Amino acid sequence: MLVDSVYSHIKSERHRISTPDGETDLLEGLKQKIDKLSYKPPKQKQTPEEKKENDKKGFLEFIAFMVKERLSYSQIQRIGDFLKEIYKENGLSFLKNSSFDRGLVSLIEGLLWI
Repeated sequence: MLVDSVYSHIKSERHRISTPDGETDLLEGLKQKIDKLSYKPPKQKQTPEEKKENDKKGFLEFIAFMVKERLSYSQIQRIGDFLKEIYKENGLSFLKNSSFDRGLVSLIEGLLWI
């Protein structure tokens, strides 16, 4: 069986049901360890100045990465414009939830006939 997220599978009811009776305490311990690993303290509210500073830092890191990858200025501009447009339309939450695995990108390219 393939699952998208090992952590969510381990915490699922389906996994609990298929766990042997003598191992349920081990499963609960594993769940607690996962919870500790995935805990993120709540973000402190940023002042407008801190947010602006973080935005600048992120922007410069992004530009620096693309320059290091030897993209042309024109390519960087087109990527930036595209990200800005998609952000306005739907946000960029797909970045958090998606993989840019080489094989997946290749498969998608083949499907799109780019």
